Amino acid sequence: SSNENVRISAATSLCDKMKKLEFPESDNKLRELMLRFGDDKKLQSIALMKLSDAAISAQKMCVAEKVADEILSFGTNAYPAANLSAGYIKMENAYSRRDYAGVEKIVFSIFRNRSDIPLGIGAKISKMRLPSENIIAIIDAIRSRVAQAALAGSPQFQTIAENAGIEVVALLCAAGRIEESLSECRVLTSLSGSVGYKNAILAA
Repeated sequence: SSNENVRISAATSLCDKMKKLEFPESDNKLRELMLRFGDDKKLQSIALMKLSDAAISAQKMCVAEKVADEILSFGTNAYPAANLSAGYIKMENAYSRRDYAGVEKIVFSIFRNRSDIPLGIGAKISKMRLPSENIIAIIDAIRSRVAQAALAGSPQFQTIAENAGIEVVALLCAAGRIEESLSECRVLTSLSGSVGYKNAILAA
């Protein structure tokens, strides 16, 4: 199809079927699909994302991390969900080694490859119980992204600010800054639309 969304949907459906095969057959079939996808990095990254899922299910974490590196090597050419999935694998691996600065760097690389702040990333980081200095550095990066969107006059500014605000609230709580997290909720209620307002109230 000449329609990219159709290609992505079809590739995702096909790769989902392949990843259910017994490992390493799932690995082999998904690698074959990658070749069929030619030079389309988005479709290739979808195949790799499903390959990493299959590797994790088979408890082949070394394979999953190598695949994550492949996805991240595509940079912004990768499908955003694949990039995020790869980033999360690298984050978990760095955290398991107690490399907290490494987790922080990986989060920054996720941000560089996206125009938005991924929903749920604050909750995911919070579960890792990072030192407060690493959490605050990530919060500063999120706030900087919101400021950049405002200065650039982004038409998606409100959505970016609402989503980022919820992630900041979760991270401030994880850093032990409860009063500041409540202040962030107050800011959110003043700028949010109906859905964002509900989320801000629930967060508060």
